[in-house]
Amino acid sequence: MTENTEIVPAKWSWSDLYKQEDWWAVWLGALLLASVFTGLVTAVPKLPGWTWGAFGDTFSLGVLLPLAVLFAALAAIFAVGNAFVKPGTTVRFVCGFLLIAALAALAYVLAGEKAVKAWGISYAFWALLLGLIISNGIGTPEWIKPAVRTEFYIKTGLVIMGAEILFGNIVKFGAYGLGIAWGVTPVVIVFMWLF
Repeated sequence: MTENTEIVPAKWSWSDLYKQEDWWAVWLGALLLASVFTGLVTAVPKLPGWTWGAFGDTFSLGVLLPLAVLFAALAAIFAVGNAFVKPGTTVRFVCGFLLIAALAALAYVLAGEKAVKAWGISYAFWALLLGLIISNGIGTPEWIKPAVRTEFYIKTGLVIMGAEILFGNIVKFGAYGLGIAWGVTPVVIVFMWLF
């Protein structure tokens, strides 16, 4: 016979608002959204498509500098959350984050080549391939591990995506959309909590 165990909810405290990764995903997502709504961020740099032989002309300083500024800004923003969640790892986090961002950019560059794009090989394939080569070839370096926080980045992205969908529905449907947002969201939260 198995013993019945009682599920006890975890105790909550106000310090959870700045010590837990889940809350930092909400704060950072809200900060990134606010930077767009206030006009602080008006555009996000994109990597252009390219062909063999024209690589140097395509990726000039005018393309790479805004990308480097974006990476530095995101590293700083995420480092703040990391400093509260995992104190003492901030410097290694920033260094690792910048390398991960550079690898992500490399995956986009490889996917942006004209022939590769024609074959439909996306950046996700190249990111997986680069990750497999690094983790199975040389191994993941210890100094980069504090920045390998996949859940943290995904949670923050989900906050932004959720807000985009919510605000998109409000704009699309007007007052009816506001009713949907205010009505559906609490119902979903309550039913998922009960579930």
